[in-house]
Amino acid sequence: MYIREIQKKNPNSPKVFISHRLIESVRTPRGPRQKVVINLGQLDLPKENWKELANRIEDLLRGYKSSTVPISARIETLARHYTKQILRKQRSEKKEAHVLENEQDFRNVDINAVSSSDGKSIGSEHAGLEAMKALGFFDLFRQLGFTDDESNLATLQIVGRLVHPGSERELRRYAKEQSALDELLGTDFSSIGHNMLYHNSDLLFKHKETIERFLRMRSRELFSLGETIVLYDLTNTYFSGSAAEYKKAKRGRSKQKRSDRPLVTLGVVLDERGFIKCSRIFDGNAGEPLTLVDMINDIHSQVSRETPPLLVAKPTIVMDAGIASEDNLNLVRENGFSYIVVSRSKPEHMEDGSFEQIKEGIKVKEMHIGNETFLHC
Repeated sequence: MYIREIQKKNPNSPKVFISHRLIESVRTPRGPRQKVVINLGQLDLPKENWKELANRIEDLLRGYKSSTVPISARIETLARHYTKQILRKQRSEKKEAHVLENEQDFRNVDINAVSSSDGKSIGSEHAGLEAMKALGFFDLFRQLGFTDDESNLATLQIVGRLVHPGSERELRRYAKEQSALDELLGTDFSSIGHNMLYHNSDLLFKHKETIERFLRMRSRELFSLGETIVLYDLTNTYFSGSAAEYKKAKRGRSKQKRSDRPLVTLGVVLDERGFIKCSRIFDGNAGEPLTLVDMINDIHSQVSRETPPLLVAKPTIVMDAGIASEDNLNLVRENGFSYIVVSRSKPEHMEDGSFEQIKEGIKVKEMHIGNETFLHC
């Protein structure tokens, strides 16, 4: 194998376009011929290293994992990148080749000599991808005007965080080194960069409300959801950096014990079966009473405008002990919302009566104090 430089010139322009191809000499009934193995694009490598790169690609295709001669890390990286593309091309060509229906092809295999390389996960990715197809994500992406590349990156960001939650930096590593999702999509994630993922995250967030509304409708159709009970739930997370440019990043009570970091609060609306209806991002100091009520009214106003509307007029608010202060509860009561909270303390007056065992190791007692029902575990 060797590398050939191709120069093309536009008759109407003095500019010369340069590309490179990997060429292989093959024997044919009509004599030796040159065959294009793969187009390399514009190769960023000194000409004196071309033969070294071609030889290393040929070694990898023959199964030699280690080079027999010292080579630079740059050439090794390029060789493995192009080898992966060649193997993918060969697999694609085999699929397209016509095979007779009843044709049999038996081969002898030495099982002691079988080895594997570049192993990646595919099972969880396949399940996530099929779920996206069933929900109609790809039709939605087309309606929103996503290009094929944007659709593939969005799939990586959705399935990747389902299978392997992490930052864009970790998602990039996962896509390049650990996952075979790109092969399922018929693309190549080996050259994606951080900025590509950041820009695509912005694109998804731009269409957030449309996507959430679409998923709400699809989940209602698929699972016959009644939406007779709707819950509000609040949580927060922290920024590892200063988040100085983000106005909603504020200090508050952190559920992850990181009150030393700026926080952001996520409010979600769920139905009785746990399906999310919509979500909103709020200031990180949502534990403050006035902020909490403003946030609840804000998200309730959004849900009330949904089409079709929810079947309940006043949803139930779910809060954990972190923000279930007495001030917050008083304001929630004053605004007419029902609520479910984790109490910060035991009831002052314990009623007599035995506990009822609801499952192994868990006993409960139901108590009614005023207009509130306590479930003491």
